[in-house]
Parts: sequence; C-alpha cells; structure tokens
Amino acid sequence: MKLSVLAAAVVVATTTLVANAATQHPALSRHQAERIALAKVPHGHVRSAELENEQHALVWSFDITTPGTRSITEILVNANTGAIVDVQHETPKQQAAEAAEDRAHK
Repeated sequence: MKLSVLAAAVVVATTTLVANAATQHPALSRHQAERIALAKVPHGHVRSAELENEQHALVWSFDITTPGTRSITEILVNANTGAIVDVQHETPKQQAAEAAEDRAHK
C-alpha cells in the first residue's frame, strides 16, 4: 500500500514537472522583450536576463545598467504580452543583499 502511494506521488510529480516545462514557451523572444525593457532605461545596457515565473506570470527579467551609476534597474516584461510587469531600482547595497539571499536559498 505504501509503495502504491509513493508510486502515485512520483507519477503526479513527474506529470506536474512535464506540464510546467511545456508552458515555458514564451510568445516573445528574449530579443523582443529586451527591446521593450531597454526603451524604459535610456542608454541602458543589459547585464543579465532570464526567463522566470514571477507574479503569477512567465516573464523576462532584465538587470539593466546605466552609464555613470552603479545602480541596476530590474525590469520584468510579460513573456506573452510584452507588458511591463514591474520596474525596480536597486542600489549596490540592495544588490548585495539580494545576492546573499539568493545564495542562502540555493
């Protein structure tokens, strides 16, 4: 009985992972989303980009630097609609705290 329950749990977990992976196909390419994000930050340069689930939506997340400043502008672009979901300005101190938190969760 315990083995059957465990086997059922494995099947459900595997099915969920496959279903989640199948939904990870954004309508917008990284390049298209990047152009949308860069339009919000004059003279900005993308430092990093990743596709992730944030705020209950599949988004392209961009960390954008601006010449003459050490701050980062993080812009989330909905990967299916192209709408800007969020804009955050992070100081170097905030960036360090976020990096430390990310390391702690890995």
